[in-house]
Amino acid sequence: MVPPSYRLERKPGALNSWIKAQIQDIADRTRSVLGLEGYVGQLIFQMLEDWHIHVLAWKLDHSFDGFSAYSERRGAFIIINDDRSISEERKIFSAAHELGHLLFHRDQYRGEGVVYAKSRGNLDERIANQFASYFLIPRNRLDECKIVIKRSRNKLRDVIQLKHEFGVSVQALLYALHDEGVLNGPEYGYLRKELEKRYGVQEPHPMPYVEKNRRVMRMLQQLHAEEGVSASKVAAVLGISHDEAARLLAEWEREDDGSEF
Repeated sequence: MVPPSYRLERKPGALNSWIKAQIQDIADRTRSVLGLEGYVGQLIFQMLEDWHIHVLAWKLDHSFDGFSAYSERRGAFIIINDDRSISEERKIFSAAHELGHLLFHRDQYRGEGVVYAKSRGNLDERIANQFASYFLIPRNRLDECKIVIKRSRNKLRDVIQLKHEFGVSVQALLYALHDEGVLNGPEYGYLRKELEKRYGVQEPHPMPYVEKNRRVMRMLQQLHAEEGVSASKVAAVLGISHDEAARLLAEWEREDDGSEF
Protein backbone atom coordinates (compact mmCIF):
# COMPACT_ATOMS: atom_id res chain seq x y z
CA MET A 1 0.00 0.00 0.00
CA VAL A 2 1.33 3.45 -0.96
CA PRO A 3 0.00 6.98 -0.41
CA PRO A 4 -2.61 8.26 -2.88
CA SER A 5 -1.67 10.37 -5.87
CA TYR A 6 -3.25 13.77 -6.51
CA ARG A 7 -3.52 15.93 -9.60
CA LEU A 8 -3.81 19.65 -8.95
CA GLU A 9 -6.23 21.72 -10.98
CA ARG A 10 -3.93 24.42 -12.28
CA LYS A 11 -4.91 27.81 -13.59
CA PRO A 12 -2.60 30.10 -15.57
CA GLY A 13 0.10 31.61 -13.39
CA ALA A 14 2.65 30.44 -10.89
CA LEU A 15 1.86 29.27 -7.36
CA ASN A 16 -1.38 31.21 -7.07
CA SER A 17 -4.01 31.14 -4.34
CA TRP A 18 -6.10 28.58 -6.27
CA ILE A 19 -3.27 26.03 -6.29
CA LYS A 20 -2.23 26.81 -2.71
CA ALA A 21 -5.78 26.21 -1.45
CA GLN A 22 -5.73 22.73 -3.01
CA ILE A 23 -2.30 21.98 -1.54
CA GLN A 24 -3.41 23.06 1.92
CA ASP A 25 -6.54 20.92 1.72
CA ILE A 26 -4.49 17.86 0.75
CA ALA A 27 -1.91 18.56 3.48
CA ASP A 28 -4.71 18.77 6.06
CA ARG A 29 -6.32 15.59 4.74
CA THR A 30 -2.98 13.78 4.84
CA ARG A 31 -2.46 14.81 8.45
CA SER A 32 -5.98 13.60 9.27
CA VAL A 33 -5.39 10.21 7.63
CA LEU A 34 -2.20 9.83 9.67
CA GLY A 35 -3.94 10.85 12.89
CA LEU A 36 -1.78 13.93 13.35
CA GLU A 37 -3.42 16.66 15.39
CA GLY A 38 -0.48 18.90 16.16
CA TYR A 39 3.28 18.47 16.27
CA VAL A 40 4.98 16.43 13.54
CA GLY A 41 8.67 17.35 13.73
CA GLN A 42 10.97 14.36 14.06
CA LEU A 43 7.96 12.02 14.20
CA ILE A 44 7.77 12.32 10.43
CA PHE A 45 10.34 9.56 9.86
CA GLN A 46 8.37 6.95 11.82
CA MET A 47 5.09 8.26 10.40
CA LEU A 48 6.27 7.82 6.81
CA GLU A 49 7.37 4.25 7.50
CA ASP A 50 4.02 3.49 9.13
CA TRP A 51 2.46 4.69 5.87
CA HIS A 52 4.52 2.09 3.98
CA ILE A 53 7.02 4.58 2.61
CA HIS A 54 10.58 3.27 2.85
CA VAL A 55 12.74 5.93 4.53
CA LEU A 56 16.52 5.69 4.39
CA ALA A 57 18.90 8.21 5.93
CA TRP A 58 22.37 8.21 4.40
CA LYS A 59 25.36 10.51 4.60
CA LEU A 60 25.43 11.96 1.09
CA ASP A 61 27.05 14.70 -0.94
CA HIS A 62 26.11 18.22 0.15
CA SER A 63 24.74 19.05 -3.30
CA PHE A 64 21.27 17.87 -2.29
CA ASP A 65 19.22 17.32 0.85
CA GLY A 66 17.30 14.26 -0.28
CA PHE A 67 15.43 12.56 -3.07
CA SER A 68 12.57 10.17 -3.61
CA ALA A 69 11.73 7.25 -5.86
CA TYR A 70 8.69 5.23 -6.77
CA SER A 71 7.59 2.23 -8.79
CA GLU A 72 4.40 0.19 -8.63
CA ARG A 73 6.42 -2.97 -8.02
CA ARG A 74 8.79 -1.72 -5.31
CA GLY A 75 6.79 1.05 -3.72
CA ALA A 76 7.75 4.51 -2.49
CA PHE A 77 11.14 5.56 -1.12
CA ILE A 78 12.46 8.72 0.50
CA ILE A 79 16.21 9.09 1.00
CA ILE A 80 17.43 11.83 3.33
CA ASN A 81 20.94 13.25 3.53
CA ASP A 82 21.82 12.44 7.14
CA ASP A 83 25.12 14.30 7.25
CA ARG A 84 25.61 15.62 10.79
CA SER A 85 26.41 19.10 9.44
CA ILE A 86 22.79 19.40 8.22
CA SER A 87 20.28 20.42 10.88
CA GLU A 88 17.55 17.99 11.84
CA GLU A 89 14.99 20.70 11.09
CA ARG A 90 16.21 20.81 7.50
CA LYS A 91 16.05 17.01 7.21
CA ILE A 92 12.47 17.04 8.51
CA PHE A 93 11.49 19.61 5.90
CA SER A 94 13.25 17.59 3.18
CA ALA A 95 11.24 14.50 4.14
CA ALA A 96 7.97 16.46 3.94
CA HIS A 97 9.09 18.02 0.64
CA GLU A 98 9.72 14.60 -0.90
CA LEU A 99 6.36 13.39 0.41
CA GLY A 100 4.87 16.27 -1.55
CA HIS A 101 6.54 15.01 -4.73
CA LEU A 102 5.21 11.50 -4.12
CA LEU A 103 1.68 12.84 -3.69
CA PHE A 104 1.60 15.38 -6.53
CA HIS A 105 4.18 14.27 -9.09
CA ARG A 106 3.83 10.49 -9.19
CA ASP A 107 3.95 10.44 -13.00
CA GLN A 108 7.49 11.82 -12.95
CA TYR A 109 8.99 8.67 -11.46
CA ARG A 110 10.12 6.46 -14.29
CA GLY A 111 11.53 2.98 -14.72
CA GLU A 112 11.23 -0.36 -12.98
CA GLY A 113 14.58 0.28 -11.34
CA VAL A 114 12.92 2.89 -9.13
CA VAL A 115 14.80 5.62 -10.95
CA TYR A 116 14.35 9.08 -9.55
CA ALA A 117 13.07 11.58 -12.09
CA LYS A 118 15.26 14.67 -11.80
CA SER A 119 13.65 16.69 -14.60
CA ARG A 120 11.30 18.67 -12.40
CA GLY A 121 10.17 22.17 -13.12
CA ASN A 122 10.55 25.05 -10.72
CA LEU A 123 6.80 25.11 -10.08
CA ASP A 124 6.92 21.46 -8.99
CA GLU A 125 9.60 22.32 -6.44
CA ARG A 126 7.55 25.22 -5.13
CA ILE A 127 4.49 22.97 -4.86
CA ALA A 128 6.49 20.44 -2.81
CA ASN A 129 7.84 23.22 -0.58
CA GLN A 130 4.36 24.64 -0.07
CA PHE A 131 3.02 21.21 0.85
CA ALA A 132 5.84 20.73 3.37
CA SER A 133 5.02 24.10 4.91
CA TYR A 134 1.31 23.31 5.28
CA PHE A 135 2.01 19.77 6.50
CA LEU A 136 4.57 20.68 9.17
CA ILE A 137 3.02 24.02 10.15
CA PRO A 138 -0.77 23.56 10.07
CA ARG A 139 -2.30 26.98 9.68
CA ASN A 140 -4.90 26.48 12.39
CA ARG A 141 -2.06 26.07 14.90
CA LEU A 142 -0.21 29.01 13.41
CA ASP A 143 -3.15 31.19 14.44
CA GLU A 144 -2.04 30.71 18.05
CA CYS A 145 1.29 32.39 17.23
CA LYS A 146 -0.11 35.42 15.45
CA ILE A 147 -0.82 37.51 18.55
CA VAL A 148 2.63 36.74 19.99
CA ILE A 149 4.40 37.84 16.81
CA LYS A 150 2.20 40.87 16.20
CA ARG A 151 2.88 42.21 19.71
CA SER A 152 6.53 41.17 19.83
CA ARG A 153 9.28 43.76 20.25
CA ASN A 154 11.90 41.20 19.23
CA LYS A 155 10.29 39.16 16.47
CA LEU A 156 13.35 37.12 15.52
CA ARG A 157 13.89 36.03 19.13
CA ASP A 158 10.27 34.98 19.46
CA VAL A 159 10.23 33.14 16.13
CA ILE A 160 13.33 31.21 17.25
CA GLN A 161 11.44 30.21 20.41
CA LEU A 162 8.25 29.32 18.53
CA LYS A 163 9.98 27.11 15.97
CA HIS A 164 10.26 24.36 18.60
CA GLU A 165 6.45 24.19 18.69
CA PHE A 166 6.54 22.86 15.13
CA GLY A 167 9.92 21.14 14.81
CA VAL A 168 10.90 23.27 11.82
CA SER A 169 13.67 25.71 10.96
CA VAL A 170 13.43 29.42 11.64
CA GLN A 171 13.48 29.98 7.88
CA ALA A 172 10.46 27.70 7.38
CA LEU A 173 8.49 29.40 10.16
CA LEU A 174 9.32 32.87 8.85
CA TYR A 175 8.01 31.85 5.43
CA ALA A 176 4.76 30.49 6.92
CA LEU A 177 4.22 33.68 8.93
CA HIS A 178 4.77 35.78 5.82
CA ASP A 179 2.60 33.47 3.73
CA GLU A 180 -0.27 34.00 6.18
CA GLY A 181 0.19 37.77 6.31
CA VAL A 182 1.44 37.85 9.90
CA LEU A 183 4.69 39.37 8.63
CA ASN A 184 4.52 41.92 5.83
CA GLY A 185 7.07 42.05 3.03
CA PRO A 186 9.51 44.50 4.66
CA GLU A 187 9.34 42.66 8.00
CA TYR A 188 9.96 39.31 6.32
CA GLY A 189 12.92 40.65 4.34
CA TYR A 190 14.44 42.32 7.40
CA LEU A 191 14.13 39.21 9.58
CA ARG A 192 15.69 36.99 6.92
CA LYS A 193 18.65 39.37 6.65
CA GLU A 194 18.99 39.49 10.44
CA LEU A 195 18.88 35.70 10.60
CA GLU A 196 21.65 35.41 8.02
CA LYS A 197 23.74 38.14 9.66
CA ARG A 198 23.57 36.55 13.11
CA TYR A 199 23.71 32.85 12.27
CA GLY A 200 24.93 32.48 8.68
CA VAL A 201 23.89 29.07 7.37
CA GLN A 202 23.63 27.56 10.87
CA GLU A 203 20.26 26.79 12.44
CA PRO A 204 19.67 28.76 15.68
CA HIS A 205 19.22 26.49 18.71
CA PRO A 206 18.95 23.29 16.62
CA MET A 207 17.18 20.20 17.89
CA PRO A 208 19.34 17.19 18.89
CA TYR A 209 20.24 14.54 16.34
CA VAL A 210 17.36 12.18 15.57
CA GLU A 211 18.11 8.48 15.18
CA LYS A 212 16.78 7.12 11.89
CA ASN A 213 16.75 3.88 9.87
CA ARG A 214 15.23 2.06 12.85
CA ARG A 215 12.85 -0.09 10.83
CA VAL A 216 15.42 -1.18 8.25
CA MET A 217 17.93 -1.85 11.03
CA ARG A 218 15.43 -4.12 12.80
CA MET A 219 14.84 -5.95 9.53
CA LEU A 220 18.57 -6.36 8.91
CA GLN A 221 19.17 -7.53 12.48
CA GLN A 222 16.42 -10.13 12.17
CA LEU A 223 17.73 -11.25 8.79
CA HIS A 224 21.24 -11.50 10.20
CA ALA A 225 20.02 -13.64 13.11
CA GLU A 226 18.11 -15.97 10.78
CA GLU A 227 20.33 -16.19 7.72
CA GLY A 228 23.45 -14.13 8.27
CA VAL A 229 24.06 -10.82 6.53
CA SER A 230 27.47 -9.59 5.40
CA ALA A 231 28.98 -6.31 6.55
CA SER A 232 29.11 -5.24 2.90
CA LYS A 233 25.35 -5.71 2.55
CA VAL A 234 24.62 -3.78 5.75
CA ALA A 235 26.96 -0.99 4.64
CA ALA A 236 25.22 -0.73 1.27
CA VAL A 237 21.70 -0.64 2.71
CA LEU A 238 22.46 1.83 5.52
CA GLY A 239 24.92 3.96 3.58
CA ILE A 240 27.69 3.53 6.17
CA SER A 241 31.31 2.43 6.00
CA HIS A 242 32.34 -1.24 6.06
CA ASP A 243 33.96 -0.74 9.49
CA GLU A 244 30.78 0.80 10.91
CA ALA A 245 28.74 -2.08 9.49
CA ALA A 246 31.13 -4.62 11.02
CA ARG A 247 30.80 -2.97 14.45
CA LEU A 248 27.01 -3.00 14.07
CA LEU A 249 27.01 -6.72 13.25
CA ALA A 250 29.19 -7.42 16.28
CA GLU A 251 26.75 -5.46 18.47
CA TRP A 252 23.81 -7.46 17.10
CA GLU A 253 25.63 -10.72 17.77
CA ARG A 254 26.31 -9.69 21.38
CA GLU A 255 22.62 -8.85 21.80
CA ASP A 256 21.62 -12.23 20.33
CA ASP A 257 24.06 -14.05 22.64
CA GLY A 258 22.73 -12.16 25.66
CA SER A 259 19.11 -12.94 24.80
CA GLU A 260 19.80 -16.68 25.08
CA PHE A 261 20.29 -16.48 28.85
